[in-house]
This record gives sequence, C-alpha cells and structure tokens, in this order.
Amino acid sequence: MPYHYRHSAPEPETTVTPGDLVLDLVRGPTRSILPYDDITRLRLVYNPSRINTARHECHVYHRGGPKLVITSTTYKGFGRFEDQSDAFRDCIVDIHRRLAGRPGIDFISGDSPKRYWITLGAVVFVLLMLAAALFAFGLLSVPAVAVAKLVILAASIPWLIKYARVNKPGSYDPAAVPDDLLP
Repeated sequence: MPYHYRHSAPEPETTVTPGDLVLDLVRGPTRSILPYDDITRLRLVYNPSRINTARHECHVYHRGGPKLVITSTTYKGFGRFEDQSDAFRDCIVDIHRRLAGRPGIDFISGDSPKRYWITLGAVVFVLLMLAAALFAFGLLSVPAVAVAKLVILAASIPWLIKYARVNKPGSYDPAAVPDDLLP
C-alpha cells in the first residue's frame, strides 16, 4: 500500500510503495526504485520538534545514495503537520516484513549513541542551570520571560522522557518491531 508524506514546504510529496523486491519511490515528478538487496540498515527514531511533536522516522540506508527518511507526519502548511500514525505504522511494518530474514541488514533503534548522550546531557545541563538560577535569584527577581521559558521547558518534559525511552540506542528483531518504536 502506498504511503504519502511531505517533509516541508520546499520539498515535493514523496510516495513510498513497498513491492516484492523493491521500494517504489516517487518524489514529485521523479520516480525511482530502491532494491531491497541494496538496503544495509533501517533505523527507527522518535524525532519531535517544537511544532511537530508527533514525528517518528524510519531512516533507510542503502548502497549508492543518501538515506531515505520516511516520516510519520506530513507538512500541511506553515507550522502545521498532520499526524499519519496508522498509515506510517502499516507501511513501516510492511517494509520490515519484506526485509526480515534478508542477510546484511542492521535493524537499529534510536539515535546514534553520540547524539543520544549529547542531547540528554545538554537538556539536563540546561534544566540544572535554570534550577540554579531560580535558586540563586529567587522567583521574584526572575523576569516574566524567564518564567515563561521555564514553563515551556517544564511542558516539554514528557517529550524528553519519551525521547529518552524510545531513542535509546539498540537493535531489534524486524519480525517483531517493538511498539514503542512506532507511533
């Protein structure tokens, strides 16, 4: 079944259709195929942003070109992304079913260890610095803008927890893709 998505405004819509031996790719007016024999790695990640908090991605690495990034959301307009979780899940599970048992393909979950630990370390550092500033100066002398930023950071903690849980580097069995790696 075809899956359609668009990363951003300047990019054309991409359609991915898993076939028996290839992924059929249509990006704008350009059609190409990606043979399963050329795929070397699949990486599933949760990659939220401030305006696209539901974005999961499947990175398809292959010989002979840049990685293909399939996203669970599609661009609909400035700051608006539509969540396509069910269709994304169906497509990604279908791709995994077709690739399971093929030799030479790594199935990786989460970010690279370097990016994972740097991201978590940076967030923890920022939260500790904010806590230290509040402790040192007290809430009364903190400007309203700083309090607003603190509220925004506090509201992002659930996404941080999900990021830390889902994006922990590891591997998985393609015949049984873990539910937390998909939306």
